[in-house]
Amino acid sequence: MDEAIEKINALNHKIMRKLRMDNMGRWSKDLSDISYIELTIIRLIFEEPFIIMKEIGKRIAVPGSTLTSIIDRLEKGGIVERVPSKKDRRAIELRLTPKGKHVHSEHERVDRLITKKMLRPLSRDEIITLMRLLEKIFEG
Repeated sequence: MDEAIEKINALNHKIMRKLRMDNMGRWSKDLSDISYIELTIIRLIFEEPFIIMKEIGKRIAVPGSTLTSIIDRLEKGGIVERVPSKKDRRAIELRLTPKGKHVHSEHERVDRLITKKMLRPLSRDEIITLMRLLEKIFEG
């Protein structure tokens, strides 16, 4: 089993490098200065508008000080804005700006391109098998 884990890990890294997933800026200039963790936060805010910072910190397991620095950077870049919560005066909600919505849309577009490129060598049946295996891994 250890040998299989090592081989799968190595293949995963090779695939990531081949697809240049480590540098989204190669796929889109609009994503060139945005880190993976920032893209994750942008996606969370998109999926749940007005999410509070504390909830984001719980979901991505990032210390509060680190999260504050990341949000500061996103706010400075005009991607998110902080809004006092109407439900809890102590909480700060986050909202995507129009630029933030564009970044999210661009990231979704690039994700689909990467997935298409990754699946290109596979037949339809192999893609269906891969989906089943990935679902099994996710559920396990």
